[in-house]
Amino acid sequence: MLGAVLCRDLTHAGYKLIGQYNLRRINLQGVRVHQVDLARKGAGKEMVEDLAPDLVIHCAAMTNVEVCESEPDLAFRMNAELCGELARACEVCDAKFVMISTDQLWKNADPFIPEDLSVNPPNIYGESKAAGERLSNVNGTELIVRTNFFGSDRGVKPCAARSVLSVLSEGRSYFGFIDVHYTPISASLLSATLVQALREKLSGTYNIAGRERISKFEFAKRVAAHFGYEGDLIHPTSINDADLHAARPHEMSLSYEKIERSLSKKMPTLAQSLSACELSR
Repeated sequence: MLGAVLCRDLTHAGYKLIGQYNLRRINLQGVRVHQVDLARKGAGKEMVEDLAPDLVIHCAAMTNVEVCESEPDLAFRMNAELCGELARACEVCDAKFVMISTDQLWKNADPFIPEDLSVNPPNIYGESKAAGERLSNVNGTELIVRTNFFGSDRGVKPCAARSVLSVLSEGRSYFGFIDVHYTPISASLLSATLVQALREKLSGTYNIAGRERISKFEFAKRVAAHFGYEGDLIHPTSINDADLHAARPHEMSLSYEKIERSLSKKMPTLAQSLSACELSR
C-alpha cells in the first residue's frame, strides 16, 4: 500500500529502487522487485546483505490487530524482531534505515500525542510495534515514522476509506466509532512528506499525520461526502459495543508540531488528504 506509493515518488525524486514482495507481486515502472518471505528468521538480514542498499524503508508489517492478538509469536517476528534484523544489517552496510510505525501505542492518552510520551500499548499489535521501534534504534541515525494513512488501493487489504466506499457502494450501512479519534493522512501526502524528510536527513522519531483530529464516524461521513455519497447509511456506534478480541485505544491523534518545525511545512487537512488520495468512487 504505502510501499508502492513510495516507490513511485522516490523514483520521481531520482532514487534507484528495489521493491520487496512476498506473495503478491506489484509491477511498478522503473522498479526492480525482489521476492522475500520476511517471516523467515534471517531473511531481512540476508536481503540487505545481498542487495547492499544505501537506504531501506521498512513498510512491511502485520497490521491485523485481531490476528496479532491470536498469533503473538508471528506478530513479534514481523513487527519487532524483523525491525532489529534490518536495522542491524543496515548499520553494517552503512545504509539509512526507516521504520514505519503506528499510532496504536497508548492505552490512554490526551489528544495530539507528542513523540516523547512514553508508550503504553493496549494490545499485542501495539506491543510488537513498540518493540520494533526500540529494536530499530541501533545507532541513532534511524528514522521512525508514526502515522495512520489511507487512500491507496495497491495494498492486499482495503484502506479505511476504501472500506467505507465499498460498503456504501453496495447500499449497506456503515457503522463508525464516535469514541475513537485519530489524525489520518493520505498515503500520497505521507509519501511526499517522507521523501522531504529523507532529503533533509531527519533521524529520530517523528509523527507524520494530518492536522485534524477526527472520530472514525466523522471520517466515514467526510469520505462519503467527498465521493458523492449520502451520509444516511453511516451510523454512529461505540467501540465498547464492538465484538473485538483485542483492546483498542480511544485516542490515537498524533501531534504534528515536530515534523512541521523540522520541514517548515504544514501538515494537511483532511480535505487536502481526501483530494490527494488515490481512490475512485
